[in-house]
Amino acid sequence: MQLDIIIILLIFSTSIFLFYKLKLYNSEKHKSAIQLLIGLNVIFTVYVLYKSIQIHSEEIANNDSIFFDRLMNGLLDSPITIFVKYPKMNYFYDEIYNGIGTDIGTDIGNRDEYLEQIITYEILNKCTQFTEYYYGHIDIPEYTEKVKLYNVKVIKIMNQHLKSNAFKKYTVNYLNDLAGILPIKWFKEFYNIIPSNMENTISAQAQSFGEL
Repeated sequence: MQLDIIIILLIFSTSIFLFYKLKLYNSEKHKSAIQLLIGLNVIFTVYVLYKSIQIHSEEIANNDSIFFDRLMNGLLDSPITIFVKYPKMNYFYDEIYNGIGTDIGTDIGNRDEYLEQIITYEILNKCTQFTEYYYGHIDIPEYTEKVKLYNVKVIKIMNQHLKSNAFKKYTVNYLNDLAGILPIKWFKEFYNIIPSNMENTISAQAQSFGEL
């Protein structure tokens, strides 16, 4: 709690204590002071409530920023640790971060599709967390502009990744097999990428958002 609120509460508490300790409520000459005290009480109460709401709003904003920072770190750092551990995957790093050699038909015999899928799914799992945040906050006026800015950052990353045909292929597989409604909705909205098998998805989607 901020210092100014603590000081106000101490002054108010001391005033109440003295009011009863000295039995000022029995004194006619102190009636004006009593009325003033009541008025100040109302003002102090409103101020304390206002400051509490302000502090709470700041805490929410800070927690929100911390959440997004951690999400972005995970989106960038988690796959990097795999690339560091497996230098043979440098070709896939070049594909999804530098846009080099994006044709999945190139040197297919030297590709490790198992690790490619693990890396892609690691990224998409973080992206899924963001889509849940995005659709949970985009329609809240206090968050709308900030969420749109966050979305631009995530889209920039995904734009680069999706230059890789292999990454795009694994993305469709992910949407087919693992993704919930919100990441499917997000990829449809911003990339027009949808699961190749829509049978179960359409059934679930109809209960929440209508047709894709």
